[in-house]
Amino acid sequence: MKGHPTPRFHSLTSLLLLAKKIYTTAEFAESKYIFVGMASMLQALISGMPVLFFVKDMPQAYYMVFVLFFFIVSMVILLVIFVPKMM
Repeated sequence: MKGHPTPRFHSLTSLLLLAKKIYTTAEFAESKYIFVGMASMLQALISGMPVLFFVKDMPQAYYMVFVLFFFIVSMVILLVIFVPKMM
C-alpha cells in the first residue's frame, strides 16, 4: 500500500515514545518493561534476520533458526511481562 507507514516505523516510533516515558514515577508504570521488551525484540530482529538470510538455502537450518527466533522473542516478552510482577 503506497503512502502507508510500515510496521517498522510504528515499532521505532513506539520505542522512542516509551524512551521518553521510561522515567515516569507512577506506582504501576510499566512503560520501562514495555520498552525493554520492544528493545529486545528489535535486537532479536537485527541479529536474527541476517542469519535467516544466510541459511535460506538450507531448509533444516532455516527452520531451526526461525523456530528459535520466535521462541526467544516470545520468552523475552513473557519474562518481561511476568517477572517484575512476581517480585
